[in-house]
Amino acid sequence: MSDRNLSRPLVIPPEVLASCADLMGAISVDPLLSPRKKGARRTAIKTLCRGLRSSPEMITLSQLKRAIGSCPMSERTSIGGRLLSERALAPGDCGVSYRTFENVKAYARQALAPFRKGLISTRGVEMSEDWAALFRDAGDKTLLISCGRFARWATLNRIIPSAVDQVVADKYAADLGVSLETRNARQAFTSFCRGWNGAVATHDKWPKLTINIGDRRRVYALDASSIDEGFLQDLERMLVAFGSKLKLPAGMDSPFEESTIREIKRIFYRLYSVAVSKVEPARKVSSMADLVRTDVVEAILSVYLEQFGEENTKSANKYAHYLYVAAKYWVKAPAPDIEELHRFRKVTKIKSAGMTEKNRAMLRHFEDEEYADRLLNQGAEHLRRFLKIKGPKVKDALNLQDALAVALLTAAPVRPQNLASISIDRHLVVDRIGKRETFHLVFPASEVKNDVDLEFKLPPRVVALLKPYISVALPLLAEAGNRYLFPGHGHHHKVPSGHSVRLARWTLHTIGVRVTGHRFRHLLGFLYLKDNPSGQEVVQKFLGHKSIETTIAFYAGMEQARAVALFDDHMERLSKSLVASRKTRRPCKGEKQSRGGKRHAWTR
Repeated sequence: MSDRNLSRPLVIPPEVLASCADLMGAISVDPLLSPRKKGARRTAIKTLCRGLRSSPEMITLSQLKRAIGSCPMSERTSIGGRLLSERALAPGDCGVSYRTFENVKAYARQALAPFRKGLISTRGVEMSEDWAALFRDAGDKTLLISCGRFARWATLNRIIPSAVDQVVADKYAADLGVSLETRNARQAFTSFCRGWNGAVATHDKWPKLTINIGDRRRVYALDASSIDEGFLQDLERMLVAFGSKLKLPAGMDSPFEESTIREIKRIFYRLYSVAVSKVEPARKVSSMADLVRTDVVEAILSVYLEQFGEENTKSANKYAHYLYVAAKYWVKAPAPDIEELHRFRKVTKIKSAGMTEKNRAMLRHFEDEEYADRLLNQGAEHLRRFLKIKGPKVKDALNLQDALAVALLTAAPVRPQNLASISIDRHLVVDRIGKRETFHLVFPASEVKNDVDLEFKLPPRVVALLKPYISVALPLLAEAGNRYLFPGHGHHHKVPSGHSVRLARWTLHTIGVRVTGHRFRHLLGFLYLKDNPSGQEVVQKFLGHKSIETTIAFYAGMEQARAVALFDDHMERLSKSLVASRKTRRPCKGEKQSRGGKRHAWTR
């Protein structure tokens, strides 16, 4: 009998398992597992417990499931709770490489699978003849990847292809989140829907039913077509005024940037949606004045505080701020209402305590010089591999692109928006003096968040990546006329948020620590301050901060540990030098030296 059979009898019932230590004991007495499998699974659990910085006796099975991304949706905490997720646990936490970490998680999932209540396994299930014939006629391997699991699940539930409808698809989505072993239920269902709908359009024999993926965003917002026309018109007039120098309302210092205007528009769509659906469904919100009433604002903020948790009020504070701005400068609300909205803004404001614990945990990995070495020298290794390839393809060009992006961020720690929008013609400046070339990355103040001019001279290790990337790799990735260093679709650059997530995956795989695009700024400040604890002014300059207080509060938060270590080393050296000098110097006047070398003061 296979150990993957989830319906097999267990020596130890799942109800008595409380901790990872109990799970390891159950693995040891499982008669279906070979000694090799028992050892591999126990070792995997110990490795994950080491990454979670606790003993197997102290870690519950729910914590272990969250750490490896094997927790069903019904067991997950709210968004505001402190959730141990797959992202929170990196290979560096466990002291292993990326590949070893993936194997460790796989062994842990295998160990947990028999003890999950109501878990359905589609592994090894043969499709019914109806489903198998459908895939044979399609002849598409990618379709088998996206829809094969659904076909096996449908076979288990005795559902034929012609009987599939939206109800069946929704039932499959519910099972993905609860009873099917899935690392990312949302992504798995989205992939299935896209594959199914693509097959509807391209394969004649595929059931002609388009599946609706639905709105799976965590933030609830109505479409523009569902919003009151009067409210939309008032909102558009306000945004035009807030973004224009000539129409700027009295009292405002300067107009908002275009990106800020787009963000405000999205925010007020959300606030309107909450107001009409969860606060006052029977009341019509037809203008900004209806939305910024103090009772409505209080109810909206209460909804978001309940959703995100009292400890994470950053979103609620942002919403309170823009509601206050709209009420004061556009609606011209009465003074008592303005004071009340200002109070909402104050009570939801988070007092900055420096760098977050999540970022501190990431930076602790780089106290080990091995991680810093991987980060700074990964570009040379990937360039060497790329140059060995004869006739590189898009995949190879993308690998070199990621290596270049990481190398650029270690030399020029710009924000993700600036990194994604680098233009070869506008931002890359080449100076030639004879045969020598120097490359500079230049951003005018108008394109930088805090209106500061930025200029970085690129070191040779970055230039060595940049030249072959532009000449060989970039033509494989960019369409004709696209002059961005990191091109997207058409003549656009990559989306900053998506590019940042891609770099996070790249660093997790290559370095062993997940570093997003913006975290490189924290990282470079930390690496400099680790050896120069008093170098905040240097960090301020190369990060482009207007105020030294910003550097001290957010990017220089971990230099204290290094300063304490240097102080301890100094005191240790001072203590040893004083002991050595006491043994060698002559007795001073007023003291005598004993035979053992100890000096004693004369007493009268």
